[in-house]
Amino acid sequence: MLRGTVVRRRSGTARKLGDFMRLSQRGRSLAGPPIFITGAGVSTASGIPDYRGPQGLYEKGHRPMTFQRFTSGREQQQRYWARSFLGYPTMCQRAPNGAHKACASLVRLGAVGHVVTQNVDGLHGEAFRVNEYDHDGAFRRTNGHHGAEEERVAGEAPDKLCRSIAHPDCAELHGNIHRVRCLKCGAGATRRQLQAWLAEENHQLLAEHPRLAAAASLEVSEEDGKSPDFVNDEDDKKAAEAVLELSSERPSPKDRAVPTGSSGLGQSSSSNTSSSALRPDGDFEAEQQWIDRFRIVPCASCGEYALKPDMVFFGESTDQELVKSIFAKVEDAAWIVCVGTSMQVFSAYRFVVRAKDKGVPVCVLNTGPTRADKDAALTLDGPVDEILPYLALDFMR
Repeated sequence: MLRGTVVRRRSGTARKLGDFMRLSQRGRSLAGPPIFITGAGVSTASGIPDYRGPQGLYEKGHRPMTFQRFTSGREQQQRYWARSFLGYPTMCQRAPNGAHKACASLVRLGAVGHVVTQNVDGLHGEAFRVNEYDHDGAFRRTNGHHGAEEERVAGEAPDKLCRSIAHPDCAELHGNIHRVRCLKCGAGATRRQLQAWLAEENHQLLAEHPRLAAAASLEVSEEDGKSPDFVNDEDDKKAAEAVLELSSERPSPKDRAVPTGSSGLGQSSSSNTSSSALRPDGDFEAEQQWIDRFRIVPCASCGEYALKPDMVFFGESTDQELVKSIFAKVEDAAWIVCVGTSMQVFSAYRFVVRAKDKGVPVCVLNTGPTRADKDAALTLDGPVDEILPYLALDFMR
């Protein structure tokens, strides 16, 4: 639990951010809805590592898969999917933390108009969609950026849809790891469906290594890491306080150990838990002999071996129509706040540049320095999962 000085510091930072939001709104009363631009720092408290933070994977020597490598041939696709097959269930275990839930609540309260996220984990979408179901348990349809995908996977349970479908109030700048697209014909599927197809294709390999088969199964991860509802709770303040308690305790996410030793094919011996091997893009540490024996599957529509996560790899272009729509929102915004991001990737930083050019006030909330600090009217330092719930409470009063 956070106590004393730390609590006052977190709530004080939230008040400064709230003051910036209100004053900027008054100064631009004719402007459009304000925007949060979020990054990997929002999801680190959920157990998903970042690349550029103080403890990021770049500091440990890891480099992500690039689009050029992935499309260079079957060998690199085999490498990625063999590793992702082991890591994806751990990604599914991760649940929205206080920052995700506070962002969703701030949008619902009207304090924030849109969220633009660089993250591909789908946790913002899940936080937005908490309790967005009809009384009979059916998923309530919305027309998000990837609305067509909703019809494609409508037969799956609602809790499996939360992360694979973009929410209309949250633009996923770099895509979503819970979806898959064919690079040849454009056909799509959910990542969960692909996990089942890969398991079937590799049934002999998994039969030889049952411990790895269990680790790669999605069946045991449905309820792992679930946290209290926040977005649509009847008593917002009570719910926010529950989130404050949750984020203040900062519990370690429940990790699933990927077996090593007798199987000889799992995670490297340097680490025994999935958290140390998981990457933000779903990549995962695995032995080369596992990769060599792993079989990938073709697209079910065109038969080509061209399935790729529906997310932007390093070196790949972002969706230009989506970028245009975000630019339009930024130019019209009352203000923007960069939350939990170093802004080192230009695909996101360009929105800060555009905001500054258009006279839109910019604030930065992050742990450590960012590329956007020089462009900001206000810079705040601290863990976003502990600060944003206080901000939500402030706007509920």
